[in-house]
Amino acid sequence: MMNGTGFRWNKQRGQAVTEFALVLPIILMVVIGITDLGRGIYYYNTLSNLAREGARFGMVLQSSDWDVDGNEPGEYTSIGTYAGTNTIVGRIAAQAVILDPSITKVTISTPSGTGSFLHLPVTVAVEYPFSPLFSQWIHSGPVTKISAESTMRIE
Repeated sequence: MMNGTGFRWNKQRGQAVTEFALVLPIILMVVIGITDLGRGIYYYNTLSNLAREGARFGMVLQSSDWDVDGNEPGEYTSIGTYAGTNTIVGRIAAQAVILDPSITKVTISTPSGTGSFLHLPVTVAVEYPFSPLFSQWIHSGPVTKISAESTMRIE
């Protein structure tokens, strides 16, 4: 059917807009889910590198340096206070530039509870809470914690 100007009315135009409105939320959820997956992998890789760097630094420590706070086995929260120190936790805090140091947790452990014995492994674990974008929009807490661990033998 033609209108007075000679153009044919397309009845399909309204249907296309409706279908787009129905499919758009699904497409957005898939894109946001892929983005969250990428963020999670990025955080995990960062934590893996930090744990490996902390274990490497603990591996080369002299036995006299193990009694310094930040090198001793135990859990350390709010690691920002250690940044700039010559300790395992300080090394991790200095390199954790994308992480919030007030909620990053570092755990240092050795089998005997002390690093003064040569040729024992030192294990450094780094943990960080991860909140996907959907949980941030609904104001809920972190859904999960991402953690990485590295073990190296003390020389």
